[in-house]
Amino acid sequence: MLFPALARAVPVAGLVFALLVPMTTHAQDTPPPAIETFPALYSESDKAKIVEFWNQPGAYVVGVRAGEADGPVVARLTPEASVWLRGYNNLLRPGKQPPTQKRVSPITDTDASKRWEAWVVSKLNHDRWQAQRAADFSNAQIGISVPENSVPQPPLPGLIPPDLLAAAGNPPPMAAPVLPRRYTVTFPGEAPLVYSDNIALGSSRNPSYRFAQGVISFGLRLRDWDKSALDTLFGQVGLTPFEQNVVKAVSVLEGGFDSINTYDTGYVSVGFIQFATLGGGAGSLGAVLKRERDTSPRDFDSDFRRYGVTVDDTGTLVVVDPQTGAELRGTQAIYKIIDDKRLIAVFQRAGRTKAFQIAQIQIAKQNYYPADDEVIITLNGADQVIKVSDVIKSEAGMATLFDRKVNTGNIRILGGAVTKLIQDRGLTDIKQVSA
Repeated sequence: MLFPALARAVPVAGLVFALLVPMTTHAQDTPPPAIETFPALYSESDKAKIVEFWNQPGAYVVGVRAGEADGPVVARLTPEASVWLRGYNNLLRPGKQPPTQKRVSPITDTDASKRWEAWVVSKLNHDRWQAQRAADFSNAQIGISVPENSVPQPPLPGLIPPDLLAAAGNPPPMAAPVLPRRYTVTFPGEAPLVYSDNIALGSSRNPSYRFAQGVISFGLRLRDWDKSALDTLFGQVGLTPFEQNVVKAVSVLEGGFDSINTYDTGYVSVGFIQFATLGGGAGSLGAVLKRERDTSPRDFDSDFRRYGVTVDDTGTLVVVDPQTGAELRGTQAIYKIIDDKRLIAVFQRAGRTKAFQIAQIQIAKQNYYPADDEVIITLNGADQVIKVSDVIKSEAGMATLFDRKVNTGNIRILGGAVTKLIQDRGLTDIKQVSA
């Protein structure tokens, strides 16, 4: 089958038309709940204005990629395969993994896991080759010439090991030919924002890919900012030079104030340390929006509310469907943001405004800066509570813990590490630890 979404061969014109229809398929662990009722945050007239704005000619244009060397049809990892790979990885390496961590290969230290890994790698290679072959054939059918695939056909993986099937279930295709769409969102008087779905991932076995219709844009990374302008912005929030260096060091790994991501397990992620909604539709991103709403209401209206994006008093996202005017909250809101690129464009545009940038810095400091976090250690045979700043004095050390809080939500591991250091070095005073 050339295009799984179509289920049958169709003429070229019909093929392109069918693939331009926005898809709303979501690969996830649990289905989205039914739409809930809640107090309306928008009046009927406000919703009508939002729908009218978003449906102006040229405001939102959906097409296909053009001019790429690999052609319009490409091979991509499937979200269903990514879900299966996460479960498989967890069988071999249990424990929570940060959403941003890309594992190349799981631990293979037993006979069973070695057999499993050999079969999985073989299936990945074969499915990827097969998907690329179908993509090349599809491009040729519509008259697009692309470089010939020189990878020889890998052998069939053979039957799945019975113990792997019992433990992880039957895997889906690891790759498929897809036709990525290009979305252009234009705000009056501003340069268009352009996105493509079915993104190319850095790993063929990424365990965090969930939404084929998701998009990503890194925006203006903080490392590319004018240094004096960035120092001024962080200084306005009240961060000391030490704190600024810590936060900037971690943000280099993430993106810019206007970066967005709607393809992975964070669901909707925005900003310089990727504030995420997760599946509930609130999360740290909801906290950032609420901070701007509460501290700069006029800016919030200009950045978000007038375009159909807001937040309630619990920090849960609420959006107006740009097509129907329906008011959606929480999980339903984030699925709409993922599906309709007009809404994620609102976040990227806001990331270029001062009020939203300041709100991001404030929540980053409040939620993730670890200096005042308390941990339990054992010293001289007794447990005691200390602050991180009692033992971590360097920018590098503080940045390491800041990054860990961003990616895992806690730094509990520090207490055990300090206790082990005390025991290994025979320390008797907490003041000796920082050295």
